[in-house]
Amino acid sequence: MTGGGKDKAYPLEVVFDFNAMDPASDEEKKLDKQITESLGDGTTLLEMLTDYSGCEEPIRKALNDPGAKTEQAAWKAVSKAVDKLYDFYQYSLSMEKAWPTLLDSVCNDNAVEGIKGNLALTSQIAYIFDFVFHFDEKKMINPAIQNDFS
Repeated sequence: MTGGGKDKAYPLEVVFDFNAMDPASDEEKKLDKQITESLGDGTTLLEMLTDYSGCEEPIRKALNDPGAKTEQAAWKAVSKAVDKLYDFYQYSLSMEKAWPTLLDSVCNDNAVEGIKGNLALTSQIAYIFDFVFHFDEKKMINPAIQNDFS
């Protein structure tokens, strides 16, 4: 792999050992801890999506057969979905806040040195990408997720 732009090329030699990404400085340690705490429940959120069933059926029943029982069931389903969706909204706010901080810390004049010098923060960037890719995958597999988000 090479880098350096259009006119210059240099080999990029960055080795990632995601099991040994200890922060190199106190500043990196502080930021890594802060981001880990704010983004810590991503795996739990993704697991919630795996079992997500959506609200379409209870709503359809309430519309086709109006009554206290069907409306109560629809309201219960919608309320649970709103709670789950709110958790994702809160998580997205955490990612939105963390992202520029991470990029500012890792990206500098020399990208290779920025990555090498901030491996723990680089792993946080990778974690965000991993979450986003898995989140999108789950949305594609289960259309109820996107419908309910809409």
